[in-house]
Amino acid sequence: MIEAKIRGLGRFYKDGTERIEIWVKKREAQPLPYEEGERVPVKLVIGHKQYEAGLRSTKDFDTVWFSPNVLDQNQNKDKLAYICKREGLLKNQTVNLHVDGKRITLLEEK
Repeated sequence: MIEAKIRGLGRFYKDGTERIEIWVKKREAQPLPYEEGERVPVKLVIGHKQYEAGLRSTKDFDTVWFSPNVLDQNQNKDKLAYICKREGLLKNQTVNLHVDGKRITLLEEK
């Protein structure tokens, strides 16, 4: 398991919902399939749904993060902010990630 945080970006969608990302400290991110300077496509499971997400990292930032924009199983655009809201996940909440190759499952910390 990898510990991650749901982070607000201080920028908002038109409806007032804050944009969010899911962050992991690089020193704990070894099992994640990230590459610095690249957007690595991954499957992100939240609740009972799977999304196509992007895992990002840069050499100047000590965090690996999931981009706020995802695609659902029907290739429809969705946002992490709305998904987390539907699942009852909150900004600054600690969550755990289970990594199985490029399939990553978000689990609420108990």
